[in-house]
Amino acid sequence: MSKKSIYRDIIYFDTDKVQSILAQINKGLITSMLESTNSEHKGKGELKTGKLMELLLQLPISGEGSYEYTRIKGLHEEKSLHDFALTELLETLPLNDVTSLKREAFNSGKKRTFVKVRGDFSLYDYEDLARTIERIEIIDSLFGNANDENAQMKSFADFIKAAYEGLTAIEIINKSDIKFLGAINPIYLRETMRNLLFKYGGSPKGEWEMVCQITNLPGRSSQSLNDSFKNFGETIDQNAISKAKSINPIMNEIVNEFSKINDMFSSVSYPNISVEPIAVYKEMSL
Repeated sequence: MSKKSIYRDIIYFDTDKVQSILAQINKGLITSMLESTNSEHKGKGELKTGKLMELLLQLPISGEGSYEYTRIKGLHEEKSLHDFALTELLETLPLNDVTSLKREAFNSGKKRTFVKVRGDFSLYDYEDLARTIERIEIIDSLFGNANDENAQMKSFADFIKAAYEGLTAIEIINKSDIKFLGAINPIYLRETMRNLLFKYGGSPKGEWEMVCQITNLPGRSSQSLNDSFKNFGETIDQNAISKAKSINPIMNEIVNEFSKINDMFSSVSYPNISVEPIAVYKEMSL
């Protein structure tokens, strides 16, 4: 009986991160790399490498040698290499499977820098959400249905754009209901965000898998979001401000206090886990 083949439907793949990981694991050495505004990578150097590095970095297959390469990245980047590089990453990088792990297990002190998690998957494009809300107001106005609710929707759209400007995020919920959340760079999506939402929706069906790096394990917060707003300004050092001889100490105190507000909207809270997504895909047997 022939062995079943595995097809991976890849929707997100951070090529630069994967390059860095595989180059270090395979002991490659890039002596210089320049990035231009049009996302063109150029590099020169000497290294020891094998077939993997030839395919991924476009280097010679010989054991030792010099190289020079140019690679244009973006939506038209070499997608054919993504599948091969992902397979190599999964086989080479020590990954802890946290699909069934409970939150308490992450406090054991065991290192889980790079992990793999499967579960329910969601895509969040906050700027697109704000634009959609604004379109509802425009449509209502065309039919003469402008009202106070539309004004509230407009205010909500403005709030989203202010609090989550430029943020696109990925979320996978494991079997223990722990959310693994991470902001992504849209240039590493295999398709545009609009195309992905059109094809799969905001919460694609089925079980998806994410390879990621844990970046933050939030602790339990003693304050609710409402309490945090009520206590805003309490930690400002009024004594330091009164003795300040320049504007800098005053501004620093104010900025530090407002940074707490930013954290409320931009960070991940307990029991969820903040990650840096590396690859997101769905496996199917053929």
